[in-house]
This record gives sequence, structure tokens and C-alpha cells, in this order.
Amino acid sequence: MRTPCHSTTGTWTPSSTCSRRRLRSPIDTLRTCGELAAGDSHEEPRTCTTSDEAVFDFASSMLRTSQLRAAKTVMHGGGRLEEPRRYVVAPNGVTRISGDAVVPCHPMPYPYQVSYCHRPSDALALRVELTDVDGNKPDATAVAVCHTNTTTWDGRYFDMLNARRGEAICHYMLQNYVLWVADSI
Repeated sequence: MRTPCHSTTGTWTPSSTCSRRRLRSPIDTLRTCGELAAGDSHEEPRTCTTSDEAVFDFASSMLRTSQLRAAKTVMHGGGRLEEPRRYVVAPNGVTRISGDAVVPCHPMPYPYQVSYCHRPSDALALRVELTDVDGNKPDATAVAVCHTNTTTWDGRYFDMLNARRGEAICHYMLQNYVLWVADSI
């Protein structure tokens, strides 16, 4: 597999650019989590955690219940979503899996476990069944989050997505992300 720090032959290239890139991610994690610890003025509740227990505690407090369900994107039959395949949504393949309260958590680049979790307002979660456009396996069950009120978002998002302020914006969660929702059972 080729990464920015490998040459076209697959061997590691010890360049200063590569070294800076590898260092920048943990430094960015420290900066982001440091701002949270200092009490940044962001409107959305968010935190950095260093254990599964802390992730669960944050999700429980944000969803106001200890009865939680973790939703993750899953590839059926092995494989990874990063593989170059094209998928389509299966017929009747979209199901809502939460009310309007969700807590997404994703790993941050760091030598040990650091997760960034937040409680976006006006968001809902969907389960989306995907099939390979060529009819090949594996298929996937993806978790998607839809932000239904984007009126306060930074304008750069709309330029990047070719969207308008206020439009609902949905995105898939990567396989290593966890979306926490209140368990209705």
C-alpha cells in the first residue's frame, strides 16, 4: 500500500516533509484536545477521551441514559470501505436508527488511544445498506449522520460540498468511528 511517506516502489522515504507530516497529526491532536481542556467557546459539547470508559461516560451524559447502543459501519464478508469499489444504496436500504440525539466518536492520530467525541445538535443517524455496483461482494452496512440544520456552519463547507447554507448534509462514518445512540429497548 502506498502512503505519502512511501515511494512508488513501496519503500519508506525518509524525507523531512514526511517526518513533518507524521509529527503534525499528533501535534494537531494535542492542540485540539488542549483547546477543549482549556474550555474553548465552541457551542457543541465535545471532548477528547483516552479510554473506552471515558467515551461511554461522555456519551451517557450527552444522551442522558446509560442504555446505549454503538453503531458502526461494517463490511460484510471482509474487506474495507477504503478499497476502490463503487457502491449504491440497496433498494429500501435506508433506515433511521436514532432520534435527534447522537454522539459520534472518532479516533485521533496519537501513539495511544485518543477519541474525539461530540454531541451535534440537529442530527440524526441512518443505517444504509450498500451493494457493490458491479454485483461483487462484499456489501456493507454503513452508518450515516445527517445534520439537519447547517445555518451556523462555516461557509467553506458549502463551497467544498457545492451546497447551500441551511441544507441538510449527510455523511458516512468510517469503519473505525463509533456512533452512540440511546437504546430504545
